[in-house]
Amino acid sequence: MAGHEKTHTYFFECLVGCFNFKNHFTNKSLLLFLNEHVETNLNKSMAAKKKSWMDKMAHPAMPEVKRIDVAFAGAPAGSKMLIPTPRLIDAYLRQIPPAQTVAPEVMRRDLAVEQTADFSCPLTSGIFLRIVAEAALEEMGSGRSAEEVAPFWRVVDPKSPLAGKLSCGRSFVEAQRKQEKEA
Repeated sequence: MAGHEKTHTYFFECLVGCFNFKNHFTNKSLLLFLNEHVETNLNKSMAAKKKSWMDKMAHPAMPEVKRIDVAFAGAPAGSKMLIPTPRLIDAYLRQIPPAQTVAPEVMRRDLAVEQTADFSCPLTSGIFLRIVAEAALEEMGSGRSAEEVAPFWRVVDPKSPLAGKLSCGRSFVEAQRKQEKEA
């Protein structure tokens, strides 16, 4: 639930509570009570800082291999599924040579083999690939060069839905791939 939704919920809970105890409040004390509680909650929700993509790189800290109970993503029940981490995907991207590309499916398979799993979760792998990509873009926005960040464009296809969601857009992915091929 977003901060403003929590605030509204809290406000209505306070309001209902006040009406239930209306005999204990004068109009002025009711207004003071509501003002104090709603303002306090608003300040708390406004003070909450949105995590940067770099902050999101740290969680989860360790990859996990879990045995699945039911068939998932084409893998039968009983298979061992890798839940990677953004750092694991970052390290994988950095070992891909310039001008080479790797399909996300190949990356997931390689990571699973490396971690002694049968397959990698496609959902978390995609989420963490986006986190790595956006963190790399944040780093570039802070002055780091493309050579110093995780080269996500080597795995993210410019035509993929993920490329369209990235803050840099598809054209950046295409330009980076082209630049590496021409170098």
